Amino acid sequence: MTKENQRDAILRVLDQRGDWVWRQALLAATGHPKGYAAIIGNSLGTASTDTLVGQGWVDVEKVGQNVRYRLTSLGSANISPTSKNVIELTNWEKALEVLVALGGRATRSQIHDRLVKEYGTFSMENVRKDLTMLSVNDKGRFAYRAWEVRHGRPKVALDHVYAATGAGANRVYELYDPDIHGQWEVFRSATGALNLRRVKALQDDDLRKQQDQVPEYDPANAAEGKKRLLREIAARQGAPKFRKSLLVAFARTCCISGCNVVEILEAAHIRPYDGPNTNHVTNGLLLRSDLHTLFDLGLIRISSIGMKVVVHPHLHGHGEYAKYDGQKLIESSPAPSKKALAHHWNRNEEKWSVEPA
Repeated sequence: MTKENQRDAILRVLDQRGDWVWRQALLAATGHPKGYAAIIGNSLGTASTDTLVGQGWVDVEKVGQNVRYRLTSLGSANISPTSKNVIELTNWEKALEVLVALGGRATRSQIHDRLVKEYGTFSMENVRKDLTMLSVNDKGRFAYRAWEVRHGRPKVALDHVYAATGAGANRVYELYDPDIHGQWEVFRSATGALNLRRVKALQDDDLRKQQDQVPEYDPANAAEGKKRLLREIAARQGAPKFRKSLLVAFARTCCISGCNVVEILEAAHIRPYDGPNTNHVTNGLLLRSDLHTLFDLGLIRISSIGMKVVVHPHLHGHGEYAKYDGQKLIESSPAPSKKALAHHWNRNEEKWSVEPA
């Protein structure tokens, strides 16, 4: 059977799904993790006319930090007949696709249960092997030759997963992010045995130790009077690092809802951004996108005494938000600045004396 090209694979997967497909799920399902942008189009700007987006075959949409795609009617009309069912997903591709669908973090047992639901009978032992093969930090992957250098290039297509905490069926796996999990390489020990090591690492525990030594953020020291251009440049440069520090501090969990779908978690400044100094880990909260908006609007506040969530009466008729009223903020390390929380509380006090529009 002739292997389909990357262009056909993208169109086939989008056609089979029939709706929006997240970028990570698309890459996992097509088996083409590199070079997709040159074919599908730039999702952050105007696509070249010779890409699928530029030709109007595919729609693209950015949601938070992630991107998703959908086939248009024009794209459906241009799918090659040979693209429909050319390649069945391999087991490791199915496992990776399920991990993406589960929010990028799940136990082996959860992944297995979802695979059984999606595909019927699925061996737990095969799931273990597939996840081992995909995990950059699991020595067991040597048995599957996933680490080898082929034709002068490593098989990075299989570097998709990071094996985190736990053991056996309860072991937790995450989508691999080099900026969070570090970069890994294979080496031979003095005895000649193969081993793994991080060559460029910024592990959660390393960053947390650094942050625990940082003094509490004081809004009185915030930089003032920055020119708009400098403020925007600094914001662009500081935002990714600021979010990563909060992902670590709050263990990738929304500090109000407990949501751990990383793609919709956002870095919220307690005191609004006003220069790089405000990109301080204790001047931030990790919030689900909708809660971030309500916090910025002052309709959700955090009491600096007791660290309890207070929801504006206007939202008490909405069960989704009313349930958080009086709830204690999920703990983090380091904890949010009480001074910054008091500043946010006082800055929005006026909104609590009038009914929001």
